[in-house]
Amino acid sequence: MSRKRLRKAALDVQGRYKNLLHTYLDDFESFYYVLIWITCAYTYPSMCQEPLPRDLSEWDQEAPWLFKQRHFSVDEMDIKVNPYFGESIYNLLKDLWRFFASRRNIFALALSDLNPDKDYDEFMAPIQRCVQRLLDE
Repeated sequence: MSRKRLRKAALDVQGRYKNLLHTYLDDFESFYYVLIWITCAYTYPSMCQEPLPRDLSEWDQEAPWLFKQRHFSVDEMDIKVNPYFGESIYNLLKDLWRFFASRRNIFALALSDLNPDKDYDEFMAPIQRCVQRLLDE
């Protein structure tokens, strides 16, 4: 995504959602999207695919939130991870996808309904399992 478009999207989101509170779940979700970008866009270190896979190229459109809506509205994660990253990373992404898919209606909750300790433990568990699997390889 170009810097100009990224800045425009950020300003649009700030204007459109300025009354929404940023929570720790937004940070978890950002980590997830960065991980998707890296594992889908790169075939090897420093080798970005050209052209980008269709799912990632949607992020560079006028409404990247459509990707998010579609991504979490299916029964299983439908992103193709490059084989270079291996099964452990793919399984991590699937586990994190399940974490977010189970919280699709999080915006309907009041802040008092959030459970940061439980959410943190559930978010970190697949990451810790992945790290252990990578160490064992």
